[in-house]
Amino acid sequence: MATEQPRFDADGAEPSIPAPLQQPAWLTALARILLFAAVMLVAVAVLLPNTQLAALRVQWRWFSEAINRVEALWPAVDMVHVVMFGGVGVLLALAFPAVRQGRLLLAIAVLAAVSEFVQIWVPGRTASVGEAALDVAAGALGLLLAGAVRGIGQHPH
Repeated sequence: MATEQPRFDADGAEPSIPAPLQQPAWLTALARILLFAAVMLVAVAVLLPNTQLAALRVQWRWFSEAINRVEALWPAVDMVHVVMFGGVGVLLALAFPAVRQGRLLLAIAVLAAVSEFVQIWVPGRTASVGEAALDVAAGALGLLLAGAVRGIGQHPH
């Protein structure tokens, strides 16, 4: 059985293996708390019947204005979903920095599927495969954004 010989760079030295991305423990802890809050927000958002959501928008003007501003970012796309799941993606990547992105994306896909599926039983709401796909895409962008920002912080200047 042949053993693999170590590889050397042009100078004859073994190439260094990059260390896994590190982040401060406080950031991981904060991201986990915020991730819990974000997932609870998604749960409340999908479980509210549309009549209650409309009543909240009337009762809380600031809430309605915030939703209107998010929706106006790109009227052709349900930007509320993009913002919610993009945020979940960023927080998931920061909350679990040692977990591979594929597994994090799977978690986002499960959350997106469940959040759409349960709407079958919510009065005035409908499940949508298209919105689930949008949620997964937004979550993936959030994962990529967190990875890019973390990667920038790891490189010496």
